[in-house]
Amino acid sequence: MVWHHHETTIRGLLRDNGLRDVLEIGVEAGVHTRMLLRLLGELDGRLTSIDPHIGLFLRLRTLGNRRARFVPAPSLEALPRLHAAGEQFDCAIVDGDHNWYTVFHELEALLPMIRPRGIILLHDVAWPYARRDQYYAPRRIPAEFRQPIARLGVIEGQSELVPAGAAAPGKNANLWHALAEGGPRNGVLTAVEDFMAAHESERWTLKIVASWDGLGILRRSDAASG
Repeated sequence: MVWHHHETTIRGLLRDNGLRDVLEIGVEAGVHTRMLLRLLGELDGRLTSIDPHIGLFLRLRTLGNRRARFVPAPSLEALPRLHAAGEQFDCAIVDGDHNWYTVFHELEALLPMIRPRGIILLHDVAWPYARRDQYYAPRRIPAEFRQPIARLGVIEGQSELVPAGAAAPGKNANLWHALAEGGPRNGVLTAVEDFMAAHESERWTLKIVASWDGLGILRRSDAASG
């Protein structure tokens, strides 16, 4: 959960670099959304949150907050609409569907919307999803980009998924996972690396905070002094 990084990393990055216009991909219960809105209230900023399932409770909690805007759609549908509307952001926080296809194409869609000295933060760049796809809605992923999957758990240091009824149950056994770890087009960190390679001329840099499933800090090298 990316909100674990808020006090230790994200808060300082936004405040110290003057990043006030923030895009959030992936809301869940809205814990980090509310933390971001408190911070952006101090910074006189605004937050745009994308998620296909934004709950009524969160909407009620933020009712009347002029800094909050919700886009109830999958990220790969919402991002082109925001780009077409001329939207620009100082920071994007990517914590949606943790698979290669989604993350790679989120980054491609974000590329023209992130201001030159902006930052992209990506959750789950460490185990378990650095090198293994996880899907909330497998049918949204084109078949040629979708790994063979099963709704089984994962164990660190083991490529194979954990079968039902195992003595040591795996993590997130209720979610769809790629059957094997590693290989091409598999996992969040793989997507980030492939994006950086595809845009090598822009000299993107990546710093990883390893705790809490990993937080990647992605920015152009000429913006990496903050």
